Amino acid sequence: MELGKETSANSGWRTALRKYMEMDERGCFNADPLDTTYEETLDQVATGRAVGVVQVASVLSEPRAAAPELPRPLREHLIQAVGVLG
Repeated sequence: MELGKETSANSGWRTALRKYMEMDERGCFNADPLDTTYEETLDQVATGRAVGVVQVASVLSEPRAAAPELPRPLREHLIQAVGVLG
């Protein structure tokens, strides 16, 4: 890249940040996400109070155990989301 030729104004980052801010305005994040424990995030997903959690793939068995009553397609979707994002 040539120095000074690239800007973030024309990149996907601007779109991503705009979408992130819209999600925040719509209440998609905890009021204090830095004070939410790992166990609380699993409980929120398992009880339908959250649609996802960002974790590493090594924790995939825990969402399965936390929400065995969820229909398999929904549970697998949540697990895949954790795997893709983590």
